[in-house]
Amino acid sequence: MLKKFPQFAVIGLERGSKRMRSVEELLERGNYWIARMREDGFPIAPDLKVQYEPVQKSCFAYIRRKGGHVIHLMPAMQEINMDILDNTIIHEIIHSCPNCWSHGLHFKVQGIKATSKYKLKYPIATNGDVVESQELFKTRAYLEKAKLVIVSLETGRVNVSFKSKGTKLHYLVDCMIRGVNISSEKRVVIKNKGVNLFQPIFSNNVTDEDIARFNEKFASQGCAAYPILRRRNSEPSVAPEIRPLPISKPSEEERVAAKSPKPIEVYTGSQQLSLF
Repeated sequence: MLKKFPQFAVIGLERGSKRMRSVEELLERGNYWIARMREDGFPIAPDLKVQYEPVQKSCFAYIRRKGGHVIHLMPAMQEINMDILDNTIIHEIIHSCPNCWSHGLHFKVQGIKATSKYKLKYPIATNGDVVESQELFKTRAYLEKAKLVIVSLETGRVNVSFKSKGTKLHYLVDCMIRGVNISSEKRVVIKNKGVNLFQPIFSNNVTDEDIARFNEKFASQGCAAYPILRRRNSEPSVAPEIRPLPISKPSEEERVAAKSPKPIEVYTGSQQLSLF
């Protein structure tokens, strides 16, 4: 089918590939799927178009129909692999079909049809996919907007909050700061209150070996959500013994001199007076 749309084949990247792409490539991919789905008989809106929105929101993309159907593509889409990129664009295109504005029956029918016809790796879901959500959370564009980012050292799962306080994630961080574990999972906080932490917050069951395994398995991927972690500074379990400085006994001459201090003299201007 790509041969039917040579003007869009320039970014016919292999499925599964992942690299930073330009805004032009992103828009071309959107136009490619609009043309292809229209040719394949999907009843998409005749005025549908795509545009790039430079301000990242809490999603990959969204569609508006006020003043015409427009799909807005977010900066995070420049970082994700082609499987999820295509899935997201097709999802938004289906929303322009008749009676598909919500995720009702008509949307599901078109989603199943597109998933089968284009052999999509991820089915067109009604409310997103866990894999897609995780890919979104890992993008640099998304993390820059987040207020709180927590990563599992064991699974690499990323949890994100755009709020400054009041969520279950914030309660979890408060417990970690106090050294209280509410689960056995080993976690690290890399961003809190909108600030990237120079010294991440670890749950108290994390060891240097856990950090080394994380760096080898996840940080080596070069993902924004997987920074290279420094090993924790080990603290002594027992406070070091503080020994008093040795005191030498004074000699006999020093004891006599101490008992017989030199007289203190005061100069009055005309003569010196001894106080002792």
